[in-house]
Amino acid sequence: MATLTTTDVEALFDNICQAWNGGDADGVAAAFAPDGRIVTPFGDEFDGLDAVRDAYRFYFNGLLGGSQTQITIGQVRHLAADMFIVDATQSITGPLGNLHLTAVVRQSGDSAQLVELRPYAFLPKP
Repeated sequence: MATLTTTDVEALFDNICQAWNGGDADGVAAAFAPDGRIVTPFGDEFDGLDAVRDAYRFYFNGLLGGSQTQITIGQVRHLAADMFIVDATQSITGPLGNLHLTAVVRQSGDSAQLVELRPYAFLPKP
């Protein structure tokens, strides 16, 4: 099995954007590992593929309905044999604007899967 490259990780996030931009919650969730998890900027936690899928369905039917997104990878660091941490910026049309992402990506065979995704916003400096 070859080690994932930055290009592989970028492809994972490109697939997420394509699904998001089509309002496809199943497609976004397909990027997650079965034990994947997301912690939203609102502090909600969704554990497991079904919960992640349901969260995206909920948001695409409400707050994020019709939104478009683009994710720009900032850095990919290799943590262990099959684990990577990714820092990225996500721009979203609508009420959320720009977010930062920290993601843990696991190699599964020849593909990448999200294990943990944490979108967040920086607070203004005092």
